[in-house]
Amino acid sequence: MDSQFREVMIDLETLGTRPGSVILSIGAVEFHTLHGLGREFYAVLNVADSVLAGLSTDPKTIQWWENQSPEARQVLVEAHNAALSFPVRAVCSQFAAWLPGDSPSARRLWGNGANFDNVLLDALYDSVGQSRPVIYRNNLCFRTLKALVPLPEVFDPPATPHHALEDAKAQARHAVRLLRRLQFLGAGIQDDGPKLYG
Repeated sequence: MDSQFREVMIDLETLGTRPGSVILSIGAVEFHTLHGLGREFYAVLNVADSVLAGLSTDPKTIQWWENQSPEARQVLVEAHNAALSFPVRAVCSQFAAWLPGDSPSARRLWGNGANFDNVLLDALYDSVGQSRPVIYRNNLCFRTLKALVPLPEVFDPPATPHHALEDAKAQARHAVRLLRRLQFLGAGIQDDGPKLYG
């Protein structure tokens, strides 16, 4: 495992917007300001198993999915098919094992919204009684980074919008550019955790 990668961008596709909602898919990619993007992770979670685990769905979100592209809605087909999706416990274990670093404190997890991806992922782990894979202080907000370093002209849209892995990769590419811009401006983040610019 490449020790140079400690940053991970995550994107979730869900059937709700609150912690405890069913998660359809998890997409994630490692990234680094010097080395770009690294390994990828993608998994589709089985909806029936998620409901058995106590996760919920939201009618407004289900209705929202009806207006998305056929390519984006493919995840709904897969998540409702036991042969094309995975149980929640299995995905949680696989994702924790995939993450870089040897402990929850040795990685940073970026989500597109301080109140969405990361907190819904934490609730997913809580639902099956597994330890959260990232410590609370290493949950970071990509939306905040975009607001602090506004460079909208460098954003490359995902190949398939609302596909968890494609969204995560597009966000990670944008984050790399923004963090490089911060480096250029002489900014840095100092704490006792892993360094962004190592």
